[in-house]
This record gives sequence, structure tokens and C-alpha cells, in this order.
Amino acid sequence: MYNGYNQNVNWSDPANVPFTSLPLKVMICPSTPNQDRQDADPGTSAGSFNPIVATGDYSGIYQVDPRLVALGIGVLPGDGILSKTQKVRFADITDGLSNTIYLTESAGKPSLYRAGLFVSSPPPFTNGVMGGGWCRPGSEIPSFSGSSADGTTFPGICAVNCTNGQQVTTYPDPYYGTDGTGAVYGFHTGGVNALMGDGSVRFIAQSISVQTFAALVSRNGGEVIGSDF
Repeated sequence: MYNGYNQNVNWSDPANVPFTSLPLKVMICPSTPNQDRQDADPGTSAGSFNPIVATGDYSGIYQVDPRLVALGIGVLPGDGILSKTQKVRFADITDGLSNTIYLTESAGKPSLYRAGLFVSSPPPFTNGVMGGGWCRPGSEIPSFSGSSADGTTFPGICAVNCTNGQQVTTYPDPYYGTDGTGAVYGFHTGGVNALMGDGSVRFIAQSISVQTFAALVSRNGGEVIGSDF
């Protein structure tokens, strides 16, 4: 796939679709329903949903959402390990590799789920969550915001498993732009799996506080990790 992929054109270019349409087992959680679902490129589909690429269930998180910090509930700002603009080194992860999330579940996209229940699925785009394709930068979580307990309002104090993302309204999104609108979500009872910076995999309970989860997203915030992790 690497040898055949043309890095000079977009992931959705006809030259790359024969490769990006292939499901990758390493990117698919066995617990996720409808594993053969596909994602589309909103930038070229003129408002329609044309499924062309295979999906995945794992995402990096770029940062803690400033809106969550602004709630004044003890969440500190901070950048994550993955970045579109920075070359992050091990030395930059001063909170410790074992205390910083590298990837976590953001499963089921572009279909929309809330609290374990299927809500809707594209087409059109407005029936789903922006992102899902394993090859799409828009499948990462651009900023961890949490949500309300029912998964309909952002930001909020629920960190895990209340929803797999914010429902699409328009594209580009007024807040996220061309980034995805995914959230931390899995189909396991009681929580999600997360790959930490040291290569270990931890199961994070959905009872975790939004403050502790945000501290795990931040790579250099100097926070004390809560006892609920």
C-alpha cells in the first residue's frame, strides 16, 4: 500500500482510492458494529455523501479544547502528542510517556452514536460525524472537549462514551473548519482502550473525570493525574 500510494495527491484522489478503500484490521476494533462502513471526502462531493474509503476506530487528539478550559472546572490547556504543525519529540512529553495518550478509540464514525445507541448514519453528511476514514487527517480528534451526558452539547463534563462526536451541520464547520468532529468513544462495556506514549495499552473507565482525561491528553501540562485513572 505504501509503495502504491501517491503522496503528491489527496487521499481521496482516484489514484489513491484503490489503496485507501482497503480496510486495515489493525485500525478496526472488533467490538464496533458495521465494520465495512465507508467514509467520504466532503471537499469534493458537493454536499452529497459518496463513500469511497475504509474506516478506522482509533484517533489521536491534538489538544485540550479551549472551550473546555473556559468552563472553569479545573481543566488546564495543553497540546497532545500528535500534531499537524509540530514535530513532537520524546523530550517534549514532559508529563511522561505512560501518562500521555497517543491514540484512543473514536469508534463508529461517520455514523453517529450516543450512549451506546445508534442515532443516524450518512447520507447526507448531516446524519453523521465528520471523519472516520483511516486515511483522513479529519478522522483525528482536533480538540478534546468532552460533552454533556446525553452527547448532544459540547463542551461538557462527560469524557468517555457519551457520544462518538458532534453531529455535522455544515462543511467546513464553523468551529472545527475542515477538521473532524469526533469524540472519545468505544463499544466496550465501561470504557475505551487507549495507546499510551510508552506503547502500553490501558483501559480507561468511562467514569473517569473530564479533568483527569484532559490531563492525559496534555503532553506537558505538569498536572497530577487523578486517582480515577
